Amino acid sequence: MAGDFCGEVGCPVQKRRPLCPGTCGNAFLDWGEACDDGPSGSSSCYATCTPRGCGNGIVEPGEACDDRGETTACDSDCTPVECGDGLINHTAGEQCDDGNTSAGDGCAPNCRIEGCGNGLIEGTEVCDDAGESATCDVDCTRVVCGDGLVNVTAGEECEGNPGSVLCEDRGFSTGSIACDSNDCTLDTSGCVRLAYRCAVGLTLASSQTLGALQYEVDYSSASGEFFRRGGDVACTSSLPQVLSVFNDHDATRTLVGGAVSTLGFTGPVDLATCRFDTDQADTNAAQFRVSVVDASTLDLFPTNATVAVKTVTCGQNTTTTTLPPTTTTTTTLPPGKSKKYDVVFHLDDAVTLGALQYQVDYSDAYGQFLGLELDAQCTNLINGSLFAFNNDLATQTLVHGVITLSGIRGPTSVARCVFKAQGRKPVASDFHIVVEDATGLDLLPVDVTVSVSAIHRR
Repeated sequence: MAGDFCGEVGCPVQKRRPLCPGTCGNAFLDWGEACDDGPSGSSSCYATCTPRGCGNGIVEPGEACDDRGETTACDSDCTPVECGDGLINHTAGEQCDDGNTSAGDGCAPNCRIEGCGNGLIEGTEVCDDAGESATCDVDCTRVVCGDGLVNVTAGEECEGNPGSVLCEDRGFSTGSIACDSNDCTLDTSGCVRLAYRCAVGLTLASSQTLGALQYEVDYSSASGEFFRRGGDVACTSSLPQVLSVFNDHDATRTLVGGAVSTLGFTGPVDLATCRFDTDQADTNAAQFRVSVVDASTLDLFPTNATVAVKTVTCGQNTTTTTLPPTTTTTTTLPPGKSKKYDVVFHLDDAVTLGALQYQVDYSDAYGQFLGLELDAQCTNLINGSLFAFNNDLATQTLVHGVITLSGIRGPTSVARCVFKAQGRKPVASDFHIVVEDATGLDLLPVDVTVSVSAIHRR
């Protein structure tokens, strides 16, 4: 119809509204069509309104492949990927392509920029595994404990000194950690695990509504220490929707706590629970002296408040370090030479996921996964994905998260992590796995199971 822009004669391009009917082959370029040369097509346009030529996804005469652009198997000119063809295919891993496969001209025969890290042993290099491996350092020298390079893949945890790692990071109460010069692993022989772990419960004892509170806990009369130091002290707030902070001043044996809320919090109410390690089973509330430094109402007027130690509950200390401390296990490490194992985690279900996150509780295992926090000695087995590992040695939990647009197609192995065992080989039942998140490519949640499928000696 004239005036509705639905294909008037003389219009070279149809300016089609969403409700206008469009038909491939009507010789008008409708929305969504790349070309339209009529029902029979032409030398440049198929009858399906698809342009002819490289890049249309159709393998035509003279083309070896056509993936609508560069892929791992096909170049952008519709020829197979080949190092030395003069086309740099980044998707296939090429860093350069100077049109030949000669060495020594800046571009190696595998189309990697020449030098350490390109996967080819050149010049004075002893090895080159295109990065850190179990036998080769990132500087293309052999792995040697004491060379100043921490090779996590080879099982090294330190070089010369333990860095920022503390005994508390390994589940101990206090002490000094060192670096073993024989195998570059952390030596915990100088760490001390006190016999008892206590949960110290702090409470706002007065009946009032506060907007801000700061208090100090003097524990100089108690035998022991709050677990971890400074702002990392192991305290858990009991106040929802309240900003709570804690700081342990180990030198003065003073724990500082603070709470701020725009909505206010009304006492009497529990404030926090803090872990306290001690060698005295009879540790009690009288050994902790609490003083209020500052307290104010919601309208910022100062007021008097009372904070007290409400409970002190103690139990036997073990390698498990999660709060609340009243829950204990008996997973102390037996004597014996340590051994390393590869633990393989497996997605058991026949599903396709876009995202997966699971947590592994290994407190029942005799040992620990190597690598601290984000430096966990783990390998993600899902190609082309974004991933992260986090190994919390204090709580003996390992978290693995992975996201991919191409899909995680189960059943499949998803990760492999290095476990250092003490006394006996770990078994699958030592690892308790909880899937925290699993979604399909459509972002809808999916019920899946992750398990330990294999444990191999390294």
